[in-house]
Amino acid sequence: MRKDKISVEQVLKLEKVITYLEGLLEGFKAGKIVVEHEGKVMNLKPAELVEVEIEAKQKPDKEKFSLELSWRPELVEDEDPGLKISKEEPKAAQPAEQDTNTCGAKKNTPAKTTTTTGTSTCSAKSTVAKSAQKNNTTTLAKTTTQKK
Repeated sequence: MRKDKISVEQVLKLEKVITYLEGLLEGFKAGKIVVEHEGKVMNLKPAELVEVEIEAKQKPDKEKFSLELSWRPELVEDEDPGLKISKEEPKAAQPAEQDTNTCGAKKNTPAKTTTTTGTSTCSAKSTVAKSAQKNNTTTLAKTTTQKK
C-alpha cells in the first residue's frame, strides 16, 4: 500500500472545529472516515482497537489539547488508564489511595521521580495512574504526573 497524507494546520472558529469533530465521531460510528482536501480524498477504515494518545497542556498564555488516533491489525488492548474528559470539574480532590506511591502509580509499579527547581516529576512504567492528589496535573495514558 502506498503512503498518502493530508495535513492541514490553520486557525478556525470553535464552531468549525466542533463540526470537524462531529464529522470524525460520525465516521468512527459508521466505520469509515472520509477526509477531503483540495481535491484529494482519503478513505480510512478504523479497526476495532484504536491507539489513543492524549496530551493536555496549560501555560499562562496558551492552552493545548492534542489527540492522536491510530490503528493497525496487531494492536492489543491496554488496561483502562482512568482518564476522564468532560466539561465538569471534579467535585473535590480525594486523598490518595493506600495502594499508590507518591507519584500516584500502583506501589508495585517501578516509578522514577526527578526534582528540578521546586517541581517534582514522576513517571511510571504502567498504563494506569491516578491524579487524585491536590495540585496534580491531568494524568495521561502514558502516565506522566507532575506535582507542584
